[in-house]
Amino acid sequence: MKGRHLRSRFPWLKLFVLMLLAPLVSFSQESIKVVDENMLPLIGAYVKFLDHEDITDENGIVVIKDNYNDTTALSFRYISYNDLELTLGQIRNNKNFVQMFPSEAMLEQVVIIGRTDQNEFDIPYMVSSVRSKEISSEMVQTAADALSIKGGAYIQKSQMGGGSPVLRGFEANRILLVVDGVRLNNAIYRNGHLQSSITIDPDVLQQAEIIYGPGSLMYGSDALGGVVHFRTKTPLLNLNSMKSSKQRLSSYVRYNSANNEKSFHAHHMYSARKFGVLSSITVRDFGDL
Repeated sequence: MKGRHLRSRFPWLKLFVLMLLAPLVSFSQESIKVVDENMLPLIGAYVKFLDHEDITDENGIVVIKDNYNDTTALSFRYISYNDLELTLGQIRNNKNFVQMFPSEAMLEQVVIIGRTDQNEFDIPYMVSSVRSKEISSEMVQTAADALSIKGGAYIQKSQMGGGSPVLRGFEANRILLVVDGVRLNNAIYRNGHLQSSITIDPDVLQQAEIIYGPGSLMYGSDALGGVVHFRTKTPLLNLNSMKSSKQRLSSYVRYNSANNEKSFHAHHMYSARKFGVLSSITVRDFGDL
């Protein structure tokens, strides 16, 4: 009777032992998620630590199967992204998230042509692009001034704060101005210099492309001398699962003694998981010269 009593309790004893061992088994495995600059998972990122090598899965996750200490160094590599080396302690402090950022030296430049994105080397036109970082570093006063950063466009100014781009001797209605694919001028505009480009705030531009030569095939008429395509910044969605939303606020105040410029700019970006909003306000005043 005693032997049967012990055998009948043996399944409960086995279950109790398994419950004690389960935390030890789960503790020996640790997941790390690798994401890009937009918090999207990086699939196939190369991860190396000690003598082990692995790549991330379709969710950007790599699993470490052994219990390593915080001083263990891990290397992360991904095509066209900057290499990253972190200790396991740093990763744990960031809730097992690793964020990688693209390398500007390796990324090919993409410009907008019509309503599509094409590589600069795949189009039969000369293209000059100005990025937002260049616009900010040069502290341009108007969007027309931003076009002259690369030296490909001549900017005619009738007054301080003005600007009319001239491409290869063409101006006004012979140059097409486009903002995010929407025309800013057309053939009914006068032949003289136009100040339409200064109505665009340079601080909200993500990129501006100057496409030299006739572009009527892609844009329609009025693009005899070239096309100036302004691309505004796009608010990003919040894809970070740890936060429901995020915000970014920046502003500046500037005074230029050369032409008595007084400028104020502020913009606010709010990003949620399903929508994003970018609000901006700019006030500028110039001297009477």
